[in-house]
Amino acid sequence: MTFYLVFPFVITAFGSRRHLYLALAIALHLVNVCLFKPWAFALFSTYYGPGHEAFVWNALHISFLNQLPVFLVGCALFFSLRDGFAKSDAAIFAVFIALSFVADRATGSHEFNYLMINLVLGALVAGCIRLAIRCRPIEALGRNSYSMYLSHFAVIYGLR
Repeated sequence: MTFYLVFPFVITAFGSRRHLYLALAIALHLVNVCLFKPWAFALFSTYYGPGHEAFVWNALHISFLNQLPVFLVGCALFFSLRDGFAKSDAAIFAVFIALSFVADRATGSHEFNYLMINLVLGALVAGCIRLAIRCRPIEALGRNSYSMYLSHFAVIYGLR
């Protein structure tokens, strides 16, 4: 939900300059993988004690800082679809993948796999949009996903 709070400020600041979204996504991803996650993992693992490493890792994985680069790439993808792709877009994505791979190997963060899954899914979405492939159930899910996210806790509680 934090992204939806930050999103209006990001759009206001960056407008349709998709390369800024990608540059920020790369910078945040590298800061997260190389600096923040190792530091936070050590700190929280010490705080929670032995046996809670998986909990700490999962919490850091779903953190806003870890998810924000994917949302920023989504913003860049939107403007690329609207305005047309350029060779510079492909070059920036190639740099992003290469830097993420190097950071992953240097830190052992396993975030490269997560990034690649999201980039491949984004490419599939872009391909479906460009080729006008339609799937009404998926479109309905997309239109309603945020309200489903907000209400799923109540549904789960009610089912108990």
